[in-house]
Amino acid sequence: MSDGYKADVSDIRADAKIWGTAATNIDAPKTTAQSLTLTPFDYSLAGVVIGFGDVYDQILHRIDTLLGGAKTSYTNLSTALGDVATAYENQESDGSGNMSDAAEGMEGS
Repeated sequence: MSDGYKADVSDIRADAKIWGTAATNIDAPKTTAQSLTLTPFDYSLAGVVIGFGDVYDQILHRIDTLLGGAKTSYTNLSTALGDVATAYENQESDGSGNMSDAAEGMEGS
């Protein structure tokens, strides 16, 4: 029995697609960051003395970690949104989301 209500999941699916695209697009800056390398020959002796190379390497590692984490988070968010949209659609197709069914369950409470 249908009560005429149907969830519009198009916005949820659109957001899922945006986050999925963001997850893919994060690869370019991550690859670029991984290609950045300086050696002591690229900066002055003063840089060597103050430990610039170690700091630079730590920063690059942190950027790589953050970008990798962003890709994972964006992918997980995209998947979760897609799963929510599918759950709404499945709930409607099997009739478990009908408001009339819920109202009947409340009668006599």
